[in-house]
Amino acid sequence: MASVLVRDASGKTYPAQIVWGKSTPPGYTMKVQFIADDMPAGGYKTFYVDMTKPGEFNEVIPFKDNTFETDFFRVKFNMKTEG
Repeated sequence: MASVLVRDASGKTYPAQIVWGKSTPPGYTMKVQFIADDMPAGGYKTFYVDMTKPGEFNEVIPFKDNTFETDFFRVKFNMKTEG
């Protein structure tokens, strides 16, 4: 599984993998999947993706039917965009 390096503003790294990609001149468009922690309630957190470096963890993150699950959470994504 292809991986990339993902860091937050404090420098903490997160396991990440590339789950989709296509050529979109002049470069590429990719979807990167990773599990973040310590998200502020009702807020946001900035992550930095370095495509030039492989990730430090290469185990596949389980994701099926637009859902992934941890010991504490089950997260399901609605992949439709309304507008």
